[in-house]
Amino acid sequence: MELSNVAQASEKLFSFLKELGYSDSSLVTYRRISTNFHAFCLMSQCQEASFDGCADMFIEEYISKHEVASPNGKKRLHEVLRYFNMLRDMEMYGVILNHRLRRRTIAKEYNDVINSFCDYLISKGLAKGTSERNRFVLEQLSDFLAQRKCQSFSEMTMQDLLAFSTVQMGYSKKSAAASMYALKVFIDFLAQSGINNTLSKEDLPKVHFVNRRYLPKIWSEDECRRVLESVNRDTPAGKRDFAILLLVINNGMRTSDVLGLLLSDIDWHSKEIHFIQKKTGNACTVAFDEATGWAIIDYLKNGRPNIKQYPNVFLQARPPFIPMNSFNVCLQKYVERAGIHYKNNQLHGMHSLRHSLATRMLNNGTSAETISEVLGHININSTVDYLQVNMDQLRRCALETEVTE
Repeated sequence: MELSNVAQASEKLFSFLKELGYSDSSLVTYRRISTNFHAFCLMSQCQEASFDGCADMFIEEYISKHEVASPNGKKRLHEVLRYFNMLRDMEMYGVILNHRLRRRTIAKEYNDVINSFCDYLISKGLAKGTSERNRFVLEQLSDFLAQRKCQSFSEMTMQDLLAFSTVQMGYSKKSAAASMYALKVFIDFLAQSGINNTLSKEDLPKVHFVNRRYLPKIWSEDECRRVLESVNRDTPAGKRDFAILLLVINNGMRTSDVLGLLLSDIDWHSKEIHFIQKKTGNACTVAFDEATGWAIIDYLKNGRPNIKQYPNVFLQARPPFIPMNSFNVCLQKYVERAGIHYKNNQLHGMHSLRHSLATRMLNNGTSAETISEVLGHININSTVDYLQVNMDQLRRCALETEVTE
């Protein structure tokens, strides 16, 4: 993009955002950024620079002059970065990428096909979690196509698909590889279903990805305590988050299973939770400790919205009071409050708390079989993967093997 075209491109972007239903306050924010950038471009050092070069200088100056470490500062910086990303999207693809698809309505022409495809994947034996990850890619694709005025998957051309693939290749190799896999399987499905047989999966970009294992952050007992203490349990959201964290930290449940927990899954008499694992589709029983039980009770009695429409235990604390689908942002908030730091590229999300429980149990001399049972693993090899961070201790708890002559 030439600098001389930035003003015209910005107006085109604002018109497009208005068509998409962006709020007036969002439009005002992006117009303010556009005005500031235009003024910055008039400076002497930007006269010979490219658009990307000038944008980089603008961002560097913005970071140097503003406090971007605070929550509000991070939000403002995100708005600046988003403005430039949207300008580039409009220039390259004629659309912008929407990262909040869950809040948008997918047109019926697309949604019916996506539902059929996900049912097809499950019928082939894929886990529901895998099916849902493929659904998200296709929801992104449908949003992309709708912005390009394509009305259905039957009208989709290879040119549309390649343009979308180019966007996906801008993400990490792991994400790009997952997206290309989903698109290839989807192309086969469209052809088999007679919806669209004009597409070729062989023309999609090739992604060479080696799944390297990265050691997760292992949370010490002190760090777990500090995270829990950073939660304000006087608020409904705090009561909810405290119970969620305890279910993961003390009981080793996967976050997806915690957020999908139903009121009927809890057996208060036996102090057990009976549920179907999202990842494996297998039945699982988890015995919860007293602290976790009282935290759930406190949330149900004093924090959970009085909504009978949803059987889920945990709901959003603000309207709309719907089931939660993520908790990593909440965890990051409490980590910052607790003053906990981690190394770059170290896995530190909710799943790392599950790893930490396994490691603490191992350090206390718990056998690998017992740890596997607590984590809900069918194959003990899955548990061994969790315990690679402490190989010395793992060797002490090694399984005995039969020796045959």
